[in-house]
Amino acid sequence: MAKVSKATVTIARARARGLTAHKRRPAASNDRALLIARAFKSAKPLLSSKSVLSLLRTELNRLGMVGDLSVPLVIYLAITTRLLNKPVSMVVKGPSGMGKSFAVDTVVRFFSSTAICRSSTLTPKALSYLGDLQHRTLVVEEEDGIDDPFLRSQLRTLLTEGELRHRTVSGGQAKERVVLGPTNLVTTTTKPQLHHETETRVLSLHVDDSPKVKRAIMKARSKAELGESLEIPQSWIDLQKYLALKRKEVVVPFEAALADLMPDGVMPRDFQRLTKLIAAHALLHVRHRETTTLGHVIAVPYDYDVVRQLILPHFEEAVEAAVPQRIKEVVAAVTELRKSHPTVTLTQLGAKMGLHRSNASRRLQDAFAEGYVLNVETNAAKPARLITGQPLPASGGGLPTVDALREKIAALKVARKAPKAKKKPALEKLTKAVHKAGRLPQKLRST
Repeated sequence: MAKVSKATVTIARARARGLTAHKRRPAASNDRALLIARAFKSAKPLLSSKSVLSLLRTELNRLGMVGDLSVPLVIYLAITTRLLNKPVSMVVKGPSGMGKSFAVDTVVRFFSSTAICRSSTLTPKALSYLGDLQHRTLVVEEEDGIDDPFLRSQLRTLLTEGELRHRTVSGGQAKERVVLGPTNLVTTTTKPQLHHETETRVLSLHVDDSPKVKRAIMKARSKAELGESLEIPQSWIDLQKYLALKRKEVVVPFEAALADLMPDGVMPRDFQRLTKLIAAHALLHVRHRETTTLGHVIAVPYDYDVVRQLILPHFEEAVEAAVPQRIKEVVAAVTELRKSHPTVTLTQLGAKMGLHRSNASRRLQDAFAEGYVLNVETNAAKPARLITGQPLPASGGGLPTVDALREKIAALKVARKAPKAKKKPALEKLTKAVHKAGRLPQKLRST
């Protein structure tokens, strides 16, 4: 009987248990393929839709959301950007009780726990212990929960650099904790402005605090409470699972054309956020978009058109391209009241604008910060006496229309196809050189 080596016996036993390398690899690959197939089957109705956000709008209404749904829809796009290499972070601003947290809480329900890392607060060193945040969104219920100088510094590094490396000492040994990104942040606040270093790293959206919206929220309160108990269809959660498993980058081929049309006040960071939201919308419609030879999804002008309509009401505040409309309304109200009053009180301003005193005060703080309204009362214990400050600047313009973008794209294509100027004949070049130098070039002179 032939001798069998020990190694052969070990391999045979391992194969019988399905533990050899060539058995493991296909198994892992098959598991992933199975997960993708299951997610695709569940999410197919959404992936087949040419307007996923329209379907989402219907779902949000079912869950009790009322009024302008641009804020929750942008939140959904922002969380979807977690799948890109440069995701968009955002903060929802507004007075208490105007639905900021409800909007975030509702949208987060459309994602699985693998896509979201949620917390009410974070201690200064907690961020270093979160581990892998790659392509996950960090959701903090209130910005006050991260209002610590050391934590803010760590968070800014993670959002900007895509990773965080924290060195510490334990048991006399140096250790390094690494938090992997890219990741993004979604939070809410009642503050008009965050810390200036944080403010520049997030997209700010303001909820509508008008009396009309306030009444609509009160009417829909019971519906909203019922919506919290309603289940989110599994197809929505599986849509994001499918996109994560089949993760692809997105190219925006009209980025240069769009940049040429941007208003002067738009900063590069704001433009990048806009293009990433466009990319997220294209990613949601991956089944209807072409891909490059590298497999990258190609965005189309329609993606820009949808994002533009969502973000346009918030554009001036989000990118600081001009004076926000709510500040213009404060200045207009103060100007009108001063026609019959030397100075204006906060109570008069609130009555004129149809706002509660606290909401009027919030808007007034923004106007104070920009110097468009001044308080001439020097005694802090007495009511404010308001007058208009520096004049409002001319509007910096809004986002270009999709028609203007298409015209710009067409113009750039024509410019690229224009025939190049013919090269000058050698004799003409020589003549020009002789006139310039006053003599023949050295290489053409007779010896």
